[in-house]
Amino acid sequence: MFFVGFAATLKVPSLKSGDIDLSLFRLSIQSFDPWIVGVIGAAGVLTALVPGSMIMTSASTLLANDVYRGAMNRQTSDAFVGRLVPVVALVDIWFTLQGGNHDRRAAADGL
Repeated sequence: MFFVGFAATLKVPSLKSGDIDLSLFRLSIQSFDPWIVGVIGAAGVLTALVPGSMIMTSASTLLANDVYRGAMNRQTSDAFVGRLVPVVALVDIWFTLQGGNHDRRAAADGL
């Protein structure tokens, strides 16, 4: 993995420090047909989504089961905790989407 990344970085030297992550993508665009580049992109999306969704599910379960049940209401039923997990996951998604917009707004406002 490291050798492929280093080779791609050396093969596409025109990329600057912020765009260095795009070296393998640019190399694949130069080397393959567009449909193969699409397959590579789809594999990249799946590679990012699966661990992210597992982290979100684990965090939602932890907050619903351990924080809510453990700290706030010890008599909460398993059924209620099971209904609370997707709610916490939706709040996680909302914070994720709002967090990116807040950073852009703050940069635009000069903060």
